Amino acid sequence: DLNLVSFSTQQMVPRIQASNVIKVLNFTAEDNASLGFYGDSFGFKLEGRYLQGRHSAIRTLVDLSVLELMGKATNTPYWRCIPNGVPDPVVVDNMRTSFEGLTPQLKIGLVQVMLRKYGENVAVNQQLDEPTRRALRNVYSTRFPQVGDSVDVMTWQGFEPLFFGVPMPWDPPLATQAATPAAPPARAGG
Repeated sequence: DLNLVSFSTQQMVPRIQASNVIKVLNFTAEDNASLGFYGDSFGFKLEGRYLQGRHSAIRTLVDLSVLELMGKATNTPYWRCIPNGVPDPVVVDNMRTSFEGLTPQLKIGLVQVMLRKYGENVAVNQQLDEPTRRALRNVYSTRFPQVGDSVDVMTWQGFEPLFFGVPMPWDPPLATQAATPAAPPARAGG
């Protein structure tokens, strides 16, 4: 368990903790060597044994726990840093509340910053101008067609896919996804 403590109050900050478990399998490696002579002899035996993986597992556990703790403390979607990460409901709820409390100008500015992360060349001027509208149509039609054409990015429901769908290095390129043909249907009664 890892908890965030407020420096000024010396108390744990509520809902900002990481509790993770890792299972380490004991894998031992042994090296043996022996030499002996029959009769009046001289001999020795050498054994070496060591455990692998414990230190690396603990380092990984601490790294992931600190990442989770900092993500919760700063309302950052930390799970996007981990391939196949699962959204944290506490952070999502905090982010929704924060977004809904922004002024319309700040919301548009945030949308423009997100559009730049998708490679759209828009100015961050906090105005819903024509280049911003065009970039929104382009991003939503190519990446989020299930949302539809009339997306209201001034609401959390409209902004959320844009925010959480920022391309990550391990995501397959969009052109590859579109170019990959679907598997043909299996023939019945073959």
